[in-house]
Amino acid sequence: MKKTFFLLAFLVCALSAQSQVWVELSARAMYGARGFYNQNIIDDRNHNYFLTTNEAFGGGLGMNFGTQHGLQLEFMWAGNRQNFDYDDGNGSLLENRIKWFTREVVLLYRFYAGASYIEIGPKLVKVLDLKQRLNGGILSQRPEIYYQQTYPAAVFGVGGLIAGSEDFSFRMGVRLEYSWADFISEKGKEANFPATYVNPPYETYTPSHPFSASVFAELNIPIGGVAKAGCGQRTFIWGGY
Repeated sequence: MKKTFFLLAFLVCALSAQSQVWVELSARAMYGARGFYNQNIIDDRNHNYFLTTNEAFGGGLGMNFGTQHGLQLEFMWAGNRQNFDYDDGNGSLLENRIKWFTREVVLLYRFYAGASYIEIGPKLVKVLDLKQRLNGGILSQRPEIYYQQTYPAAVFGVGGLIAGSEDFSFRMGVRLEYSWADFISEKGKEANFPATYVNPPYETYTPSHPFSASVFAELNIPIGGVAKAGCGQRTFIWGGY
């Protein structure tokens, strides 16, 4: 993660030296599937795996260099859920419900092509609260010890301008996020999480990867930028593009 920030900082210096730089504030809302993927559970015929939806919200600071390049720093808060049903083979259906709430820091590079853009970059996730219930009962008083408290993820998205003026722009698009890290902690692995009820446990362990696939709406308000004045020197200009 640190290497990525240093690389993007170098990119900022390189782009700003040759381009007009414009800064904007943004507010963002997202909605879509937010859960985790576990290969053992997917392959288990006794499990029913559900795609669950939730929302995320937050804001950010964007820096645009000329007309094609930009960097976006975002702070998001998101709800996440993963639901499973398990048939124990004796006519009983066990409901496994996992919910966690996160704070996320996202750093993206954006490439603009006219009114559209693509974005790519990393995010770092902090788990603020987590609960797991089996058939409505609390699985553990401290379920968070069985799950990672932070994890990284990769982000890719596409978006486009819906409406705009010198004072604002409204964009919509789709964003995909996937963590290559395992959501389960070492204690969780020892206790056979997230499916503690599977007995005997699966022959081989498979990690649980958090993911999301969401649509988003984003409102941006330009606050100013650095451009060349008539004398050739650079100066800060308040307002829109």
